Amino acid sequence: MSGQSSCLDLSLLETKQDFRSDQLYFIRLVGTYIQSIFWDVLSADTKNGAKRRKKVFEFIAGNTFSKNDDFKTKFLDPRTRAQGTVDFFKSDFVKILQALEKFPLNQDETFSQFFEKKLKEHHAIFLKYQEFIAAIEQLLEKRHYLENYEERIKKNIPKNFSDAKVMEILGMFLLPELLGIFLGRVESCNKKMHSLPAIVEAKKDLTAIFEQAKQEKKRSVKVYYDDIKTREQMQKTKRKFLVSTTQKWLVVYSNYRLQSTDYNKHNFKTRYYFIGEQNRIHIEKKLQKPSRPLSFKHDVEYFYFLTAKINLVLHRFIERLPCNKDGKIILPDSVLQQKLQDIRNAIAHNQLFWNIPDYDEKCVIASVAQALATLPKDKKPREMLNDFFTALERDIEKASFSWVHYRSDATTSAPTDIIIQRWSADNRAAFGKNSKDREKLNKRTSLKPRLARWKRIVQQQRRENNFAAA
Repeated sequence: MSGQSSCLDLSLLETKQDFRSDQLYFIRLVGTYIQSIFWDVLSADTKNGAKRRKKVFEFIAGNTFSKNDDFKTKFLDPRTRAQGTVDFFKSDFVKILQALEKFPLNQDETFSQFFEKKLKEHHAIFLKYQEFIAAIEQLLEKRHYLENYEERIKKNIPKNFSDAKVMEILGMFLLPELLGIFLGRVESCNKKMHSLPAIVEAKKDLTAIFEQAKQEKKRSVKVYYDDIKTREQMQKTKRKFLVSTTQKWLVVYSNYRLQSTDYNKHNFKTRYYFIGEQNRIHIEKKLQKPSRPLSFKHDVEYFYFLTAKINLVLHRFIERLPCNKDGKIILPDSVLQQKLQDIRNAIAHNQLFWNIPDYDEKCVIASVAQALATLPKDKKPREMLNDFFTALERDIEKASFSWVHYRSDATTSAPTDIIIQRWSADNRAAFGKNSKDREKLNKRTSLKPRLARWKRIVQQQRRENNFAAA
């Protein structure tokens, strides 16, 4: 980690609950990704994955990491892991990683050596094993600080983390588009405070950290995968070539409908691993039209980012609900309270809001609206409900556009994506069907029916809560 912008101080921004909530969302998102990295490494290379998992699990089962073995029991239980609602991103997880550092996987390689190699290969993250653990510890400290903010401020408990390092870590692990969403929240959370020198300086430092992280990620992908490309070209036997081209992620990549503006296979690889295999499958099922193959960049990944935005809105408003000292939501209706607790846990573990077990998207949005309506008058529930509906409608409306794959100079320039939010005479002339430089129009027919459904759900909730249509 670079250690740039070490003077970054988010204390003034964090006086606003919404900004604390948004930080928590992205820290929890990275926490879920880090856990998936661990499971990915254990399963890497199908040929030896099962043997490696068994060996590592036996080592974990035979050691003690805390006084209470409940964490270890859940950690080793495949059914618990599959549910995706148990938080393994804790100090006990760090203890397991520390214990595994010098654990021999075979005669030539320790767990940490194998882990570092796969961290580069699958995720384009260039961290030493101990640096990876240190990053987790920083995120855990920051998460604990945000979850117990009021108490820590009241008791003046010092920070055990660096804001700059935490933001560098988020920049390293999050996809660039998610960093953009984070910066957007910084802009909109504290409009009345934007002119304060401390806020201006914090935004400037944060923007610089994220921009540097984007550039380093881009370089990491290029440096590592250029090396892979060179090695592939040096392979001499057909058998070796087949081994390299039948990896699972590469098979998935080849099945997508590719446009000239899509990612190359190595940029796809890092995004594939971040989104996760299960999320990808669920999104494809949600969008699939039998007559039309999907695009990863323009369909699957975009739908994931849209879902992440709506998850962020839900997370922000759920965090405004009253909680007890243990952080459990407290509502007058016990059934509604349990619903909100389940939804909150699912979103905190990066589950897609429309794919939460026992709760469809209509139930999720309606439950959050019902919970906000129960707040006391001094919390301004009507104003909060209107803000909730408006935030959802804004993200849904922004996603309702067509894409034009366009080449401004058919002989020299690389094609680019042009967003057409509304067709006008000018953009019809420039990008319409008679444009000689238009490669393809993507009307996104797989996505728009889902957007229309979500819009109807929000409008229905507006009516049920006696709000006029937006």
